[in-house]
Amino acid sequence: MSYLIGIEREGFRIDFNGKMANTLHPQEFGDKLENPLIGTDFGEAMLELRTHPQSNPENCYKELLKVTTLALEVLYKKSELLWPYTIPYKTPEESDFFYNKYPGKPDMEEHERLITKVYGIKRNCLAGIHVNFSISNEILRKIRQIYPNVPENKDEAYLKCARNILKHEKALRYFFDASPTDFEGKITEENSLRNSPQGFRNEKAKKLDYSSKEAYIQSLKQTLSYERLSAIRIKSKDKENFDEGIAQHGIERLEFRLCDIDPFDVCGISLNEITLATAMLFMCMVIDKIPVNSKDILLKCAEVNRKLDLGFDNKIEYYIEQEKINATKSGAVRSLIKKKGFAGLIELAIQYGKDAVNKEA
Repeated sequence: MSYLIGIEREGFRIDFNGKMANTLHPQEFGDKLENPLIGTDFGEAMLELRTHPQSNPENCYKELLKVTTLALEVLYKKSELLWPYTIPYKTPEESDFFYNKYPGKPDMEEHERLITKVYGIKRNCLAGIHVNFSISNEILRKIRQIYPNVPENKDEAYLKCARNILKHEKALRYFFDASPTDFEGKITEENSLRNSPQGFRNEKAKKLDYSSKEAYIQSLKQTLSYERLSAIRIKSKDKENFDEGIAQHGIERLEFRLCDIDPFDVCGISLNEITLATAMLFMCMVIDKIPVNSKDILLKCAEVNRKLDLGFDNKIEYYIEQEKINATKSGAVRSLIKKKGFAGLIELAIQYGKDAVNKEA
């Protein structure tokens, strides 16, 4: 099966008390605009740890673990940690926030200040995981032999997947929600602040027209780049001329954006979660009617996995067993915070740092 997946994991550098770092991007990581594996996102303190595109979830997780361990080792030796939760412990005031420094590129820092005015500093500081997904023309042909309802054109197949994810976002995110507190750390009924209306979203993104590539390109012209924040994003090879890039070269990949940071995995996302996200992307591409409850979603993922011979059986079965006992990641996070507060998350961050330094001991 010829497909590729890659991970982008966001996370703020903090001190041992949970305060967001106000130091420059560590020089050990090299140029943040040139290093393909470790850069920054919003602000100087937000690391973005990345993998290369990989041919299966196992290889993807292995590389993410390697990159994460390297980053944690460097940080711990500098008396810093990587915050293992979607919502920052202590969000600085806008006047104190350390925006990204890009020598010779003031427009990039200005962009961060602009989106701060649009969304506010707190919403911009919500961290998450992005799963990038692409397929080859070869696998598309194989898929269509089993699911002839899948569009023959790869761009249209991607758009079908995106439509299904956007339409059934709430049901699909059930498995990845893990930020059940408000910005002050108070437990709420919401399982994911980041994925809620109060999170880092934009309603205009829902108005993009995914009915065809031509319609999508036309609707893009009515929005700005920071207005395209949603559960799934279309990605182009041409980052500078996004609209033209899609028109000329097609859709490069999909970016699945529903995953909160998993505090219980050093990488912020587990191998099980990467596998389930991949299975969901295939499911949303090949079937026309997506189930609306968690049990049926898993059963449909299992069916698609079996027909396409993806090899995800054990990982999907894990979630089926968890669903039977009503065990969710958001529930586990809620229990930890009820018991220990954010201090429990700092304990996890410290342990991850220690483990990284002692990995060869």
